[in-house]
Amino acid sequence: MALDKQSILESTTGGYDVFKHFLGSRIQGTGKAFKSPFYDDTKAACYVYFDKRSRVYKFKDFGNAEYSGDCFFFVGKIFALACEHSQEFLRIMEIIDQELGLGLESNTQKVERVIRDKGEQVIKASKLPSIHGRAPHRAEQPSIQRIDSRSAVGAGAAWPLGTRSP
Repeated sequence: MALDKQSILESTTGGYDVFKHFLGSRIQGTGKAFKSPFYDDTKAACYVYFDKRSRVYKFKDFGNAEYSGDCFFFVGKIFALACEHSQEFLRIMEIIDQELGLGLESNTQKVERVIRDKGEQVIKASKLPSIHGRAPHRAEQPSIQRIDSRSAVGAGAAWPLGTRSP
């Protein structure tokens, strides 16, 4: 799988697991009211519900409509990221993947993330200078020392496999 919106929704029961992870004990199931995690709420007016049209779970805050949306919107609000910006949406998906341990990010996507996050600190291996300073030579064959079996008998030398000592 790859790290994309559909893979995350499929891996998190339509986003419900994302809400459970970030809300913890606040969420007692769908349709049960709880206080907002975004501001000092006096009354429980937030809900997680299944939206039949989009087939995903959503967060609804009746105390402040600004805090309503799907799991990507919710994580974006927590980390001050906007779904409307492609790089920030990518970061939201990475956060969900890492926080929930989904393992959806491909190796290529991991490399791209590290390069993006570390910037000039990362150099691809193909761009590194050679550590040899010169073209490598063929490896030399180790020298084989021949031992005369007659002179080695008294020295306690090992015999080749499959042969017997005289």
